[in-house]
Amino acid sequence: MNDNLISTGLMLTLYGMGTVCVFLVLLIGATRAMSRIALKLDSAGHYAETRSNGQAAQSTTEAAHQGELVAVIVAAVRAFQRTESRRQHDSNQHL
Repeated sequence: MNDNLISTGLMLTLYGMGTVCVFLVLLIGATRAMSRIALKLDSAGHYAETRSNGQAAQSTTEAAHQGELVAVIVAAVRAFQRTESRRQHDSNQHL
């Protein structure tokens, strides 16, 4: 009975692993096929206008975010410098 249980478990494991392997191979094939189709459509110019408009909007948005990011960093550095100067001033008074 114990041998039967082990062999059944091994067979079930092999079936499961085989199923997953086949599914992954099919998924990779489907992804590659979709990639080739997208590249062919893109080279034919179907999406050229959409891409250029999207890039312009993205670059404008990125510039705005970078400006905000620089402002936040500058404010953080100034706040840190203020707190450090206060700490140094306070520690000098205690001496």
